[in-house]
Amino acid sequence: MRQKSTTTVSLRKNIVHVLLALVLSAALLIGLTIIFKSPLTHGNDALLIKLIELELAAVGGAGAAVALVVNYRKQSVLESETLTRRFSDFTNQLADDRYPVKLAGVYSLYRLADEWDEQRQQIIDVLCGYIRQPWPDENDQQTTKVELEGRQTILREMVARMKEDCVFTKGNYHYDFRGATFKSDTSFAGAIFTGDAWFGEATFTDDARFAGTTFNGYAGFTEATFNGVAGFTEATFNGVAGFREATFNRYTGFREATFTDNAEFTGATFTRDAEFGEATFNGIAKFTGATFTWGAEFGEATFNGNAEFTGAIFNRYTEFGEVTFRKTCDFANAHNCPEGVSDPPSNNI
Repeated sequence: MRQKSTTTVSLRKNIVHVLLALVLSAALLIGLTIIFKSPLTHGNDALLIKLIELELAAVGGAGAAVALVVNYRKQSVLESETLTRRFSDFTNQLADDRYPVKLAGVYSLYRLADEWDEQRQQIIDVLCGYIRQPWPDENDQQTTKVELEGRQTILREMVARMKEDCVFTKGNYHYDFRGATFKSDTSFAGAIFTGDAWFGEATFTDDARFAGTTFNGYAGFTEATFNGVAGFTEATFNGVAGFREATFNRYTGFREATFTDNAEFTGATFTRDAEFGEATFNGIAKFTGATFTWGAEFGEATFNGNAEFTGAIFNRYTEFGEVTFRKTCDFANAHNCPEGVSDPPSNNI
């Protein structure tokens, strides 16, 4: 995918050439002036005429260079105005109630994002803002269907550009889905969030697939609700992972996930099996006050930072076999504390 328009790249190359021409012209004028005033030219009419011709040529070259600079500026302004007008037109299409028009707006905005890197974040903000909009009345099935298809297209095209070496991984882009409701299976599997990702208070009514997803900034799922399967298998969190008071109503999978920074699950509720087997926690792992209604699976997990399970509630079976605690683990006041971890060890259990 193109990072810049062909016209912009070409014009920027030309301006470098123009500046070089100006420098050379100026140097030539200075040199000719020095020679012109030199005693060597006195009485030598032929040499004087030649020097005058060279100076005029240098002045003409400088004038042409200035003209090119002016034309570049005009072209740059024209291109910017054209891109801005296209952005406005496509945004209006996105807001149209007619599905074909709305769909055309979605694809057009993404094509614009592919080539307009200076405003790519603004386009992402518009598309995320559309996802955050309230849904229409569910009794209006036709409108709801159109809305669902439109949002699915937005997310599908977005994720396609968030894969390795694709256009949305070439900069530090942020995604704001706070309070959004995702009404169908939602997949960010394999996507790379180069900036912050905000899903706070979002609701996933069906499965949420984040397997193999990379979060390079803050991953914010505070008070999010997962009514379907929450799949974060082999996900990588390079920034803080914020799942404070999140609710997981079906199976939750963080198997082999990597938490480079702090993992915050304070007050989270897992109403079905929660699997963290073979996960790696390099920062502080906070499960303070978390509730595990069904199984809690942490077998072969590695805690390289402090592990905090203070006041956590384990209602059914727990699995902490072959877990590695390299610092302290705190299960103070935990309900049904797993056998063998009631005392804070600093080794494997």
